[in-house]
Amino acid sequence: MKDYKNHGTGVGSVAGGLRYGVASKTNLCLIKISNWAKNPHNPDNDNYLKRATTAGALLNGIEHAFDHIAKRRASGDRGYSIFSMSFNLENDRPHRKILEDRLKDAWAEDIVTVTTAGNDGIDAARLTFLHHTTPQSYGTADNGLITVGGLRRDGSLWPHTTPDDHVLTGSMTLYAQAEDVVRADADSLRGSVTESGTSFAAPAVAGLAAYFLSLPSLQGKFRPGSVSTDVKKYLVQHAYQRVLPGRDNIIHDPEKAQAIARYTIPETIPCAYNLVYQELCQAHAGPAKRSLDNESAVLHQRRDEREYVSESLIMESGTIVATPYTEYAVCGTTSLCAD
Repeated sequence: MKDYKNHGTGVGSVAGGLRYGVASKTNLCLIKISNWAKNPHNPDNDNYLKRATTAGALLNGIEHAFDHIAKRRASGDRGYSIFSMSFNLENDRPHRKILEDRLKDAWAEDIVTVTTAGNDGIDAARLTFLHHTTPQSYGTADNGLITVGGLRRDGSLWPHTTPDDHVLTGSMTLYAQAEDVVRADADSLRGSVTESGTSFAAPAVAGLAAYFLSLPSLQGKFRPGSVSTDVKKYLVQHAYQRVLPGRDNIIHDPEKAQAIARYTIPETIPCAYNLVYQELCQAHAGPAKRSLDNESAVLHQRRDEREYVSESLIMESGTIVATPYTEYAVCGTTSLCAD
């Protein structure tokens, strides 16, 4: 099925793409639950119309993912599995019960689950909170759902991130880059495009989770029966804020002062971190990373006492040809309803 709007291709490339993937050796199982189509009443118009995600399509997609994992495990493959869900659906739709039941099943089967916060913050027609949408509304600080908000390139809050009101259901876990993310282009075999959205922050964290799960040195930290919550705790434990404390540092956009007034500003914005300073992150090919010919990763160490940056530079013949968003979360570059 053609990816008309490039969304699935981009999300997949962020999690496990060869060039832009955080965990480029992961095996992706890409499942489409919605698509775009031309207007049948105006077929000559190149603008596509978004088709709604039906409950049946969602259920079929989830069941396909579970079946894929079951067959793989039956064959003797004991690799870990991760669901990365870059979508949000209104809570009053029949999808709610489907996701509620299957998320619990996923956690019981040690499947890590990651979802996007959404892009309904500042400038949205209607300010939305995490408790308004599924699967975001299921997140708590203690369960296995990892909800990922967005950061700007400087580490401050990407203001379009759907906020957590800290009162009702839904819980923001951590953040990753959502602004100007470099990802694969579905319309080109080797091309890339730059796009913004928390849809690309979530698979970056999913890829980072896959990377951590692949490291032999960390196996004792992820216990059978609680892998999903253990991975979440590990990511949270090592996340850190890249900007100084205070509202003005977390979000600084004077042009949006009026809109910001109605926005829930988080007290902290912990950024997912790859542990490069603990020498855990492997800049060379590692268990979950694929080595690329004529490429190398350059790790920039501490720039000052306040800011840590690990930025991966793609090199060819000594020339920088790309700077993926890996300064935020990864040891390389990054969807997966994946395993």
